[in-house]
Parts: sequence; structure tokens; C-alpha cells
Amino acid sequence: MSDTLRDLWRQIGREPMRVFLTLFGIVLGASSIVFLGSALSAASVALSRLSQDATGDDITQVYERPVRNLSKARTFRLLSESDARALAELEMVPRTRAAAMNERYRQEGSRGSKRVAIGVQGGGTAYMQLQGLELEHGRWLDEGEDGERVCVIGNAVWKDLFDGAWPLPMDNTFILNGANTLRVIGVLKSRPPLGGGGGDGTWMYDRKIWISNATFRRVLDPRMDFDEIAMRHAPGEDGKLPDLKKVAERLTPLLENLHLGVRNFEFQAMNQGFQLWMLITYALGAIMFASGLVAMVVGGVNVMNAQLVSLHEKTKEYGIRRALGLSSAGLQTRVLAEAGIYTFAGGIIGLGLGLGGAFFLSWALTKWVAEWPFIVVPWSLVAAIGSAAMVGVLAGLVPARRAAKLVPSECLRSE
Repeated sequence: MSDTLRDLWRQIGREPMRVFLTLFGIVLGASSIVFLGSALSAASVALSRLSQDATGDDITQVYERPVRNLSKARTFRLLSESDARALAELEMVPRTRAAAMNERYRQEGSRGSKRVAIGVQGGGTAYMQLQGLELEHGRWLDEGEDGERVCVIGNAVWKDLFDGAWPLPMDNTFILNGANTLRVIGVLKSRPPLGGGGGDGTWMYDRKIWISNATFRRVLDPRMDFDEIAMRHAPGEDGKLPDLKKVAERLTPLLENLHLGVRNFEFQAMNQGFQLWMLITYALGAIMFASGLVAMVVGGVNVMNAQLVSLHEKTKEYGIRRALGLSSAGLQTRVLAEAGIYTFAGGIIGLGLGLGGAFFLSWALTKWVAEWPFIVVPWSLVAAIGSAAMVGVLAGLVPARRAAKLVPSECLRSE
């Protein structure tokens, strides 16, 4: 093995461009697998963070759906907080991890001469935490404040109404829709959507205020119904999250029974648009990874051709080694090991380049677009190195078999 490494090192010194071109496909394939694994995982996390909704692989969402059948429309029930409690009980989820909410856009917040368009969202602290929101200042809403005129406000609302000051002034209140005074107890960290906002912007987290459902009824709508229920699942004993589609299938009969047999709701996981989006995402990932594997296979062909050329160039050397006692099997193993070391080295280089590219992508997007994590995906590292090693073994089979058939006397006579 040490002789093989020395020979490869000498070859790199003599013909670096040839070695580079030989390993290019392996390096490209390995780096693609590592980079794409990291980028796709980071994209999932980043988009969940930037989404202006409660999203994630651990969250079941139920939306209200209109009922077009007039006879059924007289008998069904709307989504309610009792539905959220029933779903949580069936799934053995703590009640603090399940919440019902409603929201209103295009409302107005005012403080003195300042006026700002805002969105108002119910659900209280439970729903804010399901959305993955974080506090920049102050505190969350307490259960004891349910129904009180207190709120947590988005970052942009804070800057517009309070000029970004903290601690807040003694008069830490503002007027909602010119009629209700609300006291601010907390400010959320900024969470702008990817690519910026649109329309009046009151659907964005930074342009919202959060209140409890009881407060929502008190200051906005005493007959408040609910648009959505969200529930966060804990991992199972095996550490895996439940399949949200199976959860939806399991919970549908319960909600139908609670809603008097009328399916006036829809689980996000059962939504055809959502399933199509997931299918497109998986297909895109599969295509991209397949491209990396194709590059690696092409690299393997290059390695095999290089080994065949090297075998021709070293015919006399191999003949001398056979004459000095190297067995046919030993020569075959040497050639096979040389190909394996070639591709393994290419895999290591590609692994480093892939991680470097993922780190640079994370740095650039975090600096100029939005927070983008750098994630190392262990299975992609194993896949890159394992694929490179496997390609090396396969690429070395043909040259190794030819080397095993060399006759020492003929090798020594060759020019």
C-alpha cells in the first residue's frame, strides 16, 4: 500500500493536470451530493423560519372549509377551541402544544398622531410558539391575562408606534381601530418573509399584534370563529416524527363526529396542492442527487481509462515486479487499490468543496437575504465517500483483471 501511495504522489508531481482531469468527475459528484444535502436541509429550515404561518414536519394544521350544501350548512359546527383540545387528547399532545386561532387583516393601530396598518391574530402564546416566534423584548402572554387588553406586537409595529424604544415609555399603550386601548408587554424578533412583503403587508408577522382568543372576542368579534387549528407532535420512541398524512386520516373521523358529520375542515397534509408541492420538492431533490451520481460515474470511467493507460505505461515495471516474486493476485490487488485510492481522494476533496460551498451559501444568504443555516448532513458525507469508494472499486476491476493476466516474459520484452 505504501508503494502505491508513493507512486500516486509521484504521478501528481509529474502530471498534476492529468490527475486533476481524472478526478474531476469524482470531485464534482461528491461535492454535489454533500452540497445539495446541506442546501436542501437548510432550505427546509430557512423557509419554515421565514414562513408567515405555523409550518414544519411536526405540526398538524386544520383549516376551515366552506360548506356549499345549504341543507348541511344549517347543521354543522365551526372549528373551535374544544376541537383543538379533543385533537390534542387523542394524539396525547399537551394542550399548550395545540391552539385554535383567527386573524383579521387591515386593522389600524394608533398612538398619538401615528397611524399604522396592522394585522390582529388570536391564539395567544400557544399559537405564537407553534409559529416558532421569538421574543426580542418583554414577555409572553400569561394564562391569567386571558381576556385582558394586553398584547405582544411585531417588530415593525414596535418601530412604527414606539420608535424602536426599549424599555417602553410609561404609557406603553396604543389604540386598536380607534376604540380599544391595548397595553404592550412584549416585542417579537423580526421575521420578514423571504423575498419581502406584498399588498398591505398586514399578513406579515412583523406587521401583526398577538392577543388571546378571549381578548379577540372582547375587542374585535364577540362571535369569533376559528380559521385554523395547529398542533405540534413530539417525536416517537424511535425518535421519528409521525407521518402527518396518517395523523390527518386518524383525526378526520373525530372531527367529523364533532362537526355533526359535516366535513367543513381540511387538513393541510391532505391538501392536494400541498401534496403536489411535496412531490415536486422530493422529485427535484432526487434529480439533483442523481445528477451528482451521474457525474461520479463519469468520473469513474475517467479513472478506469487512466488506469488502463497507466497499465500500458507500466507494463515493463509490472513485468519486473512479477519476475521478482509479485503474484498475479498481488498485482491485481495493487492496481485495484490504486483506483480505490484515486477515487477516495477525489471523494475527500469533493466533500471539502461541498461543505465549503454550503458554508459560503449560508454566509451569503444570511448576509444579503435572510437567515440561512449551515447544516452538515451526516448521511450525505457517508453517501459521498461511499459512492466514491464504490466507483473506484468498479473502475479498477477491468484494469486489475488485465494486470493479473500479464506474462512476465512478454512484459520484459515490451518497449
